[in-house]
Amino acid sequence: MNRSLRDDALVAIRPVINGSARDSHDLDGFQEESLRPIITLQSGIIASLVNSRIAAADSDVEPTSVLQDPAVRDSLIGVIIGHLTAEELAIYLEHREEIDRRLLELLHRHIEDRQGVPSSL
Repeated sequence: MNRSLRDDALVAIRPVINGSARDSHDLDGFQEESLRPIITLQSGIIASLVNSRIAAADSDVEPTSVLQDPAVRDSLIGVIIGHLTAEELAIYLEHREEIDRRLLELLHRHIEDRQGVPSSL
């Protein structure tokens, strides 16, 4: 499949994350080659969304608990999915349930790891 200029640009701005190269058509490879770099790229946006939800809460909220809020969860997934190439989107749509599960696990770990780190865009 030929990639569009948009797809080329999306791949070009992703940070390189050290790890084993895998077949990106395998879901583990998709997670490592697509999802993790996008989460790293979007780290500031993710932190801003999480911090905004925490600030709007009436009581103390653990940062990772914001993933239980469907609106926040869907927004965070959208922030990631919007950076997929056309080919990656096709893989996502084919395996949406499993990829969403993996994506939420990655986001949970990312938010945990970033606790106490101020968001910066």
